[in-house]
Amino acid sequence: MSFAVETDQYAADALKESQSSSGNGKFPPLPRGEYQVAVVPLKKDDPSKRVEVADFGGTGPNGKKKVLRVALQIVDDSPLGMKRYFQVRIPLFTRFAPKDGAPQGKPAKNYFDFWGALGVSDEDLVAGRLPDVNFMMGKRLGVTISDPIEPDKWNPLGSNEVNFFNKAGDVNTTPRRTEGVPVAEWLNADDELIIEYPFKTPEAKAYIAELTGQAPAAVAAAGAGAPAPSWATQPGGAAPTGAPAPSWGTPPAANTALQDAAAAGGQGF
Repeated sequence: MSFAVETDQYAADALKESQSSSGNGKFPPLPRGEYQVAVVPLKKDDPSKRVEVADFGGTGPNGKKKVLRVALQIVDDSPLGMKRYFQVRIPLFTRFAPKDGAPQGKPAKNYFDFWGALGVSDEDLVAGRLPDVNFMMGKRLGVTISDPIEPDKWNPLGSNEVNFFNKAGDVNTTPRRTEGVPVAEWLNADDELIIEYPFKTPEAKAYIAELTGQAPAAVAAAGAGAPAPSWATQPGGAAPTGAPAPSWGTPPAANTALQDAAAAGGQGF
């Protein structure tokens, strides 16, 4: 006996979505821990735009220095989170600007950790000798992602950020979900949002206000004094798509190998 199946040209995309997440098309956050990822093109709809050099951002003294925007995707053989996608910002400098009269700024840890995880030697990192973009594509590495972050308008069920970069490891050490146990306090075991949860961040409160039709001012007042979103405190951390740029301190001049390849800040290559 055969079965008739309705399909279309988007069936392959539907397969990927079904494999990578539950939540009825929405992506719940993942449990904290180390996942194996690969470097993929930054623009899913334009594989020619593989990475992007951009301004560091903000109004501080570092604003016009450069970072490299890179996309990472959890590998297909991961037991959890397969094909989940993250964007990260990698400093293209070795130190942040000094603060409070210090003679030197703090090391740009993500510069060393990211490229070191891809196999660049310490000697080359210190000298600022980086490989070209072709070297990066498809390379595997490990990343440690954060505890779940409360939802916002970009991430209706919550999100995670990349906190650390590590050399590629064993995919079998990937965290697992426990059946019947919610991955975050504001979700039930079926990855459905608990509207009554006492959300703390202004972003979550604003999203819930919009979702429920509550007065935004009242919801915002309840969240007064909440800390800034954690991604904004992580140099090189992954900002949600469309979120405002963070303002960290300013790096000194950096090697320009990748900037030159981009021709100008913000131009993909």
